[in-house]
Amino acid sequence: MRLRWGFLLVPVLLVFGVFYLVPTATFVLSGFRPELGLGRVGDTFTLENFRLLLTDWFFLWVLANTAKLSLYITGISLLLGFPMGYILARSGPRAANLLVPILLLSSFITLVIRALGWVILLGNNGPVNRTLLFLGVAGEPVQFLNHPRGVVLGMVHYVLPLMVLSLMSVVKTIPVSLEQAAENLGAGRLRVYTRVVLPLSLPGILSASLVIFSLSMGVFATPLLLGGGKVYVLPILIYQEITAKTRYAMGAAMALVLVALVLLINALSTALAARFQAPRRAAP
Repeated sequence: MRLRWGFLLVPVLLVFGVFYLVPTATFVLSGFRPELGLGRVGDTFTLENFRLLLTDWFFLWVLANTAKLSLYITGISLLLGFPMGYILARSGPRAANLLVPILLLSSFITLVIRALGWVILLGNNGPVNRTLLFLGVAGEPVQFLNHPRGVVLGMVHYVLPLMVLSLMSVVKTIPVSLEQAAENLGAGRLRVYTRVVLPLSLPGILSASLVIFSLSMGVFATPLLLGGGKVYVLPILIYQEITAKTRYAMGAAMALVLVALVLLINALSTALAARFQAPRRAAP
């Protein structure tokens, strides 16, 4: 009797369905139910929750603020990560074997521990402010905690290893011979980067940036710990709506709006990139 290996997937699928799909589907469906307050959700189908959210200026401001901070995080991570990824991709195997594990190990530190470490570093009497005052860069302590700049700094520290590793893989796919050929034709290093490396890296840069942006849109712990409740992002608003106000339907609707926005931005970015790349592929 032949053993059907597909049967081994049945327990995994059952656990996945019971503990993930069913709760997620229940939560999603509650976003389309009437909000009755005090943890109660109606039985009928309605779009009222979304109408209230999309006409609430505070909610729209928080949504825009979340997207803005995510763009800052993505942009800074890209500016820092691309040179580091390029250096790792073009360095010898000995250096790569040393540096890549360090990046991977740094990714194993949980987000909460990282954020608490930044709380110590970025305080008014912390090492960062003491260094800035000693160098004369600032005349008084710079406010990092309870401020967007602290949230951005903490999130960049969290997502940078992923950005570096992603871009390193992208640069490795570009043959070194193309850069050498451009240099032999008289191009300087800056021209080689802008006319050879960057154009060939654009699909990978876009993919890595979209991943970082999506992660930043849904982060909760860093804005909570470094923002101190003064930096409003949508995950914190969803948390407050569900735990403090026990308005499950509205919290689910907020989460669905967040997911829809992230998916829309990803789809539009991918479509624009494909449209931009199409004439380049068609060119002789």
